[in-house]
Amino acid sequence: MTEPRSGATTEVHRDTASAIHPGAARVVAWMLHEGRANTHMREFGDDMCRRVVEAGIPLWRAFCAIRTLHPQIAANAYVWCRGETGATRRAAEHVIEKTPAFAQSPLTEVTRTGVAIRRRLADPEIQLDYEILETFRKEGGTDYVAMPMVFSSGEINCISWLTDRPGGFTDA
Repeated sequence: MTEPRSGATTEVHRDTASAIHPGAARVVAWMLHEGRANTHMREFGDDMCRRVVEAGIPLWRAFCAIRTLHPQIAANAYVWCRGETGATRRAAEHVIEKTPAFAQSPLTEVTRTGVAIRRRLADPEIQLDYEILETFRKEGGTDYVAMPMVFSSGEINCISWLTDRPGGFTDA
């Protein structure tokens, strides 16, 4: 099997998604059909995360950041937390890019490298190399995943997922 060329899309077959997690397959089907008609990022994210939890996936928090071309706003982010009403929008001004918290963020690393980061927060042997992960662990987080979202232009943005489920996310 060859690796897809840069910028190529990889098709995920519905049967494969169903075999991995039937609930995930339902969420993906919704995203590809009804969900894609929603052009409001906050509403789409809220609906998607709610469906993920209803599908039996133990999502506790989701974060999605999209860079902007705005002269004052570097990125818009949406944070969804289980048990709260709706997703919250956060706008980050360009000055945030000069802060230690930004420089030492797993999201910055994923955006820079295009490589996903996963940390099993409940494992005491795991080195928490990002300060925010220690915060998530203290709040009850057990597993953290940050993934690149590569746009058709090649721009990389980031989405992260956090669970509080004992044992974290499954590997499937």
